[in-house]
Amino acid sequence: MGERRRDQVDDQADRQGDGRGEDAGRGDGLIAGMADLLGGFARRREQRREAREQGLLIENRGGIEKLELPRGFTRSGGMSVPSFEFDEYQSPASNTMKIGYWNWAKPGSELPDEVAAGFKTILAEKPHDLNQEEIDIVARVVPGGVYGHAGQIENIRLRTEEVGGKNVLVMINSWVGEDRTAYGIFAPVGEDCRYREHIHFEGSEQDFKQHWEGEAKRQLYGVKWRGLETGK
Repeated sequence: MGERRRDQVDDQADRQGDGRGEDAGRGDGLIAGMADLLGGFARRREQRREAREQGLLIENRGGIEKLELPRGFTRSGGMSVPSFEFDEYQSPASNTMKIGYWNWAKPGSELPDEVAAGFKTILAEKPHDLNQEEIDIVARVVPGGVYGHAGQIENIRLRTEEVGGKNVLVMINSWVGEDRTAYGIFAPVGEDCRYREHIHFEGSEQDFKQHWEGEAKRQLYGVKWRGLETGK
């Protein structure tokens, strides 16, 4: 009887030990899972921080909630003054190609009431090519020396499009005597359209063939605007 009792006690101790081992194993697995989860969050935060430092993200500026630039583009210059700010981004893939962001949604850069009203009316319609009367209105929406170039522009094409769930003005133009073309997206900031901002891609004919009709256009058209459900 004494031996059987000792055997029973030993068996019970073994079972309890096995149970504690299983519990410890489950605990270790849970801790490891939490560590992986937290590590994933940390990695994503670090990636977003690095992207912001490299200029790969435009966030919470003007009417933009978030715009991811194409791979390889880094900030190459810019300026900020009370009435406007701009940043330029370039890629090592081509020294003639760049993306610019200009924010005119600042005091001193308001559009005149009649221009803002006309701009708002044009954007309220379905996307279309602009007629001459509409072109005369938006000519005052597009800033002088557009994109920071003083040269004479030509071959201007103007239309409205829906980009990221918001109607915008699109202008395509080139410059006299230069192998340079720009594709610009001019968006209103605020419901009254008194302020605006624009994003543009510019480059040579070869740049457009190799880079625009692909990732560059897809990324710019993937912009998320503030205040839109499609941009949340």
